[in-house]
Amino acid sequence: MWLLIPFILGCSVYQSDGRKFVESQGLQWAGYSALANLQTCDHEFSRPAWLIIESNPRADLYVYEGDGYQMRVQPVQDETFSCYYRFASAQELYEKTSDAVALTLAKLDLSNSLPKTR
Repeated sequence: MWLLIPFILGCSVYQSDGRKFVESQGLQWAGYSALANLQTCDHEFSRPAWLIIESNPRADLYVYEGDGYQMRVQPVQDETFSCYYRFASAQELYEKTSDAVALTLAKLDLSNSLPKTR
């Protein structure tokens, strides 16, 4: 039992580069109000049932024509990357649109900075 204490304490104190990265990203993402609405982000083309509602110099915004209040944000600088959001109401979607664009652009920057694996 006493032999485990140094090992357990050592694991809590040790901070790998990966741990530092995850902790710093957690603090960065905490400032986005749309973070709770984020479903996923990916580099794949989306279903065709999305209807464009706005196009601006930063991103194209789409809503899903199906159930619920879903939005897809596609950065203009990378047409293969999109983040998908789900909201409780049309008002929440409207209020968090600019934050969803900012979060998507931050996620795109992060995905471009990570090494590609295959």
